[in-house]
Amino acid sequence: MAWGVLMEAFSMAQSKNIYDKQGVKTGEIRGQTIITSTRKFAYGTMERLIKEAGERGFKVFQWCILETIEKHDPAVCKLTPFDEDCKGRCNEYEGYYSFTDTVANRKRLDRDTWDAQWRCLKPSAKGLVYPQFNPLLHVRKLTPDTGAKVILAEDFGFAEGHANVIGFWQVTSSGVKQMIGELYIEGMVDDDLVWEMENKLIELGFIEEKYITYDKEHRKQVRQFYIAKVEDWYCPPEEPSKIAIRETYGYRVTTQTDPEIRRVTFGIPLIRKDLEDGLLVFDESCIGTIGEMGMYPNKERPDGTFLNEPQKKHDNGPDMVRYFYINAYPYPPQVQRIEPCKEEGNETILAGIMDMEF
Repeated sequence: MAWGVLMEAFSMAQSKNIYDKQGVKTGEIRGQTIITSTRKFAYGTMERLIKEAGERGFKVFQWCILETIEKHDPAVCKLTPFDEDCKGRCNEYEGYYSFTDTVANRKRLDRDTWDAQWRCLKPSAKGLVYPQFNPLLHVRKLTPDTGAKVILAEDFGFAEGHANVIGFWQVTSSGVKQMIGELYIEGMVDDDLVWEMENKLIELGFIEEKYITYDKEHRKQVRQFYIAKVEDWYCPPEEPSKIAIRETYGYRVTTQTDPEIRRVTFGIPLIRKDLEDGLLVFDESCIGTIGEMGMYPNKERPDGTFLNEPQKKHDNGPDMVRYFYINAYPYPPQVQRIEPCKEEGNETILAGIMDMEF
């Protein structure tokens, strides 16, 4: 079901008042919407509902074939692939679903589909751009190295459903790429994004106490100490006006202009490899990017198989991650650097866009 259709369904539930014989209200029957579904896809509507259940006030009830299967013969079960799920509890079940049908489905389905739709253990990773991504392995509490610099990577956005995402990155001496923070914001103009980025530097501990200020005029006087903590700011080249704004504040912007390297399918294998090797991790606070890394889908063919090509869906955070990779680790390294310049005797830091091919 499309998300918009589901939202419309939620708006239809209405409560009903209860009145006594004198017409006095004595209670209320609460209106509610009840939804049932398997966890078919990691990027599907049901998985998004589960992810947002806490903030939306939803109650989630989970059950699987083990709650609905009928009691059956242990000796027969041991000879079937269902024995791996049953684990000798054959006589404990009190459900209605046919044991014979259950075994037939267990034989027909691959493990990924069985675990997702019959055991409700996890959403299916079929069709995901990054099936290697596992929050248990790739998400943890990270401690920023505040004595070092930070690299920024950004995916431009503004409208609802297409957030502007800025990732804060550091790389350890062993080569582990760490996303230590994020800004995941909709509806914010560029000057305010730069301001919030600097506030995030404060939050992460990169700015000394004597330079911390939330007064915009005062921050102009100490901005050089914020700039000094940002090694590079990776942006896509499609919107030079946005790049110009970041440069005007004095930040060095790097944008990958090689058309081959900028192809979506170029950066994805680099990220998959690092996920497999444990060389890419995210701080647990980066919930926008983390959520999308586990929901970013490939295009689906009419026959239900998948292309090795992403959909434009749940791609804000993943695109930001890809921009980090294709700028920091391009092969061959063909990166256009845009160097800011500082006017002599003037605190204002200015820069211009170099000529480049988009």
